[in-house]
Amino acid sequence: MNEASSTLFSPCPLCREGTVAAARPNLYRCSVCGAEFAPAGNDRYKLVHCEPTYQIGQELACICRERILTHCLLGRIASKTEWEQMARGEELPAYRKYEELKRRFQSGNLPEEPATVAITPLREREIVHRVSRPVYTDEVHYRSKGQRVDEGALMLTNQRLVYKRGTHILDIALDEIAQVEAAPPGFVVVVGRDREHHYFYPPPLDPIFDALRAALGKKAA
Repeated sequence: MNEASSTLFSPCPLCREGTVAAARPNLYRCSVCGAEFAPAGNDRYKLVHCEPTYQIGQELACICRERILTHCLLGRIASKTEWEQMARGEELPAYRKYEELKRRFQSGNLPEEPATVAITPLREREIVHRVSRPVYTDEVHYRSKGQRVDEGALMLTNQRLVYKRGTHILDIALDEIAQVEAAPPGFVVVVGRDREHHYFYPPPLDPIFDALRAALGKKAA
């Protein structure tokens, strides 16, 4: 195999510095950041290994370093064309849509979903802003994606945040939330004076974290 035919991406979609070329049969590796891609059929490739903490000079190499919560690319399957678009600095349509929703939420414009999507009975004057699923409360199950024992749904309304898994329901009033912070690849909700921590891991590019922050901002205004 000559050099031209062994090259998959130039530059690398993650670090945009190295060349991704054949390392062994069915595996391509970046010469700079070490990211690895494997064929996934129909001219598509899966990112099977990356190092988000790998540095080039003073900068972290992985392009999703700033957005592990929403747009971690590890495990993603995309067409060769889509990976090449990322290598040129372009965003995938799904990420552009997420950014649009995030800006909308930051401006205080939260959606009002039909009551039929609610995962528990609604209270008086309660409005559903978003329901996300599957949502995990354990990072191990989030990353495995094959084990569903910890899979549930998370609902945000103008009054509370509700997590439901089977018959288990966690009901948190927005007024009781002391803090919300990113905890990649999820986020943590700190509740009450006892500072009880609840971790949630929604699907990638799901904006419920941004919606929750917006809802808390409206409550505080």
